[in-house]
Amino acid sequence: MKNVTFIVLLWGLFLTFPTVLTQQDPRATNPSEQLLPPSTNYWLGTDYLGRDVWSRVVWGGQRSVSIAVLGTFISMSCGLLLAILSVSESIWINRIIYGSLDAILAFPYLLMALVIVTLAGTGAFSVALASGVGQIAPVAVYLRTVVKQVTVSDYVEASQSMGASPSHIIRWHILRGIRSHLGTYGGLTFVYVFMNSSALSFLGFGGDMSHPDWGIMLADGRFSFRIAPWVAVFPGLAIALLVFSVMRISERLGSD
Repeated sequence: MKNVTFIVLLWGLFLTFPTVLTQQDPRATNPSEQLLPPSTNYWLGTDYLGRDVWSRVVWGGQRSVSIAVLGTFISMSCGLLLAILSVSESIWINRIIYGSLDAILAFPYLLMALVIVTLAGTGAFSVALASGVGQIAPVAVYLRTVVKQVTVSDYVEASQSMGASPSHIIRWHILRGIRSHLGTYGGLTFVYVFMNSSALSFLGFGGDMSHPDWGIMLADGRFSFRIAPWVAVFPGLAIALLVFSVMRISERLGSD
């Protein structure tokens, strides 16, 4: 658990206080210093506009993770609501939810995200919305199974026999009973949302391309990869490290 705490604190410092790590303006261009390799002046080199890659990685991480966090919140909150509604005694509600989830799951996730972001327009919120909505169905299907297991437990049946209201049972029994599953699957959902939001930014749906974002940085780096691979390698490494860290945290939460 100490390793997990260290990882969380490290990423929290990295993403919450970018000014502690760099004083460079991530959007400042310097055409006379294009595609410089890593050095003491530019730790991770510069890109094709002379922008400092290190500062763009730091500030880009804040933006990329913020988008993924918002998308994950949308997925988990809506998925949890559908999961709780799906175990109600109403046959019609169950049929509507089951049919809707099955229909949504029939579509490829990234294709659905592309449709949503095309309708909603480009920008950080649109990317978060598209990435989050696309994961609602998988979250709802998983949590539905978990919620069902809790609702048939002895303590829930005892609470019902004593006249407890549905809101009381949900708040004090169901939510507490699935808390560990929410943490574990929430981390997995974050990874999916993060990867797909980065893909949407890579494809140009993230809005202003001058804003530092790991997906946008990968898109910028592909044009100069042969002569300046560091422009794409370092944001790619940042994405890989964040995914590994979150998966590690989820794994530890699931085993505790």
